[in-house]
Amino acid sequence: MSHQTPDPTQALDFPDLPDDTWVIWSGNQIKWPDGRRTMNYLTAKRRSYAGFALWTPWYADAITFESEEDARQWLEAENRPYQQETIISIGELKKLKGYVT
Repeated sequence: MSHQTPDPTQALDFPDLPDDTWVIWSGNQIKWPDGRRTMNYLTAKRRSYAGFALWTPWYADAITFESEEDARQWLEAENRPYQQETIISIGELKKLKGYVT
């Protein structure tokens, strides 16, 4: 009986962005293919009554940056109480979450 290893690029939450793209991310430390993993990204979308950026589980809606410094400056300018966020490159996020192919 043959057992094929699943392809991580086919996972619905695989962050299919260039590895050198930076995002502001939050999630647990559970790795692919475990279904208990969580991944959330800050977006450019705003909560209308409070004005702060919303979180999304979809990488396509994430606000992206060209560098860590750009992301840090954006986050500092927000001056909002986001919690447990991490500025990370997509390449590092793929490694962290076990999506290395």
